[in-house]
Amino acid sequence: MKFTQQKTIPLVLRIGSLPSLEKPGMGLAVLKLMALERFDTEIITYQTNDHHCLDTKIASKTVFLKFPNPTMPKNRKGLSFYLLQVKRLWAILYFSFKVFRIISVKRPDILHVHSPLHFLIIQWARLRGIETFITFHGTDFLRIKKSRVYRFLLTGIHHICCVSALNKNELEVIFPSASVNLVSNGVDADEFSPKSASYNTENTIVAVGTLRWHKGFERLIIMFSSIVKTNPDWTLKIIGDGTDKKILQQLIISLDLQRNIILTGAMGREELVSELLSAKIFALSSVTEGLPKVLLEAMCANCACVVFDVGDCARVLGNCGLLIEANDSASFLEATISLMNDSSMQRQLSVLAGRRAKEFSWEKYVGLHQQLYERVLSK
Repeated sequence: MKFTQQKTIPLVLRIGSLPSLEKPGMGLAVLKLMALERFDTEIITYQTNDHHCLDTKIASKTVFLKFPNPTMPKNRKGLSFYLLQVKRLWAILYFSFKVFRIISVKRPDILHVHSPLHFLIIQWARLRGIETFITFHGTDFLRIKKSRVYRFLLTGIHHICCVSALNKNELEVIFPSASVNLVSNGVDADEFSPKSASYNTENTIVAVGTLRWHKGFERLIIMFSSIVKTNPDWTLKIIGDGTDKKILQQLIISLDLQRNIILTGAMGREELVSELLSAKIFALSSVTEGLPKVLLEAMCANCACVVFDVGDCARVLGNCGLLIEANDSASFLEATISLMNDSSMQRQLSVLAGRRAKEFSWEKYVGLHQQLYERVLSK
């Protein structure tokens, strides 16, 4: 294997987000990969105002660095957008040079980066002969697809992972010399599965995600304004926090839906599990996705699901929920109302979704990474 004699266990250095109390789903895959066998894993993650609850072992292998990366708006034109781009470039440079020093000291056998924003680190590590991987998640893939600059900056990357089968096909075209591997997200079945016979009993539609434009919450709220006219006893709960919170609050007030729509804010894992196990229906209104972990979690919690056909939702959901053509809000609304008024369909889809979700596990996710790393180091 390609590691120095001083090392008995190969070192994987990973760069990516970690879950926090405010964003418990973000970076969950990075955390799960700490369970790799036959590899030592250390993490470089982002220092933010969020609160991380890491156990002692993981905390001892984690380095927090400032990465003041601004959130980009939906409208990407004008002076303000270009100023944000300059700020982002400065953040990339600052973070990269900090990581260069760590890599020089750690001398990892494998570097695995979970964002294309770290293109400088990827290329620098490649020049030093380090086997380098990158994982594309949902919005990351859009950056590559829409930007020739990003594609150029990642020229020469040999090892690519992605969570979506649709993305895999396109990545193979964009990076023809790279090995592109589908490694789907998992779900903690023991955590999200019902523990009693009483579950999914509340007349609630639940949606989960960062409050940003690509989650489609504005159109979901507008659709729900039509639903409550004939179903006033139903509630929509949107779980998450983000930059569009005020916009969504103002929309709810303008539609006079304060009694029926609740923006809960961010939730911890236990609270999220409780909400999913209580709600009858889960709605995914996203404009874009990779393979949404929250869809797997809602299915595992036996929610009946109504989902736009974006990313890998069709592959995940199969015939175990209602899959609606992307951006067809009229059909989404019609399907949701039909499901709300059909308890038999709710029960049927609930059972099917729970069974289907268990086919996606974090154990498989970790195991596939283990195989990829071992294959590369054995060459």
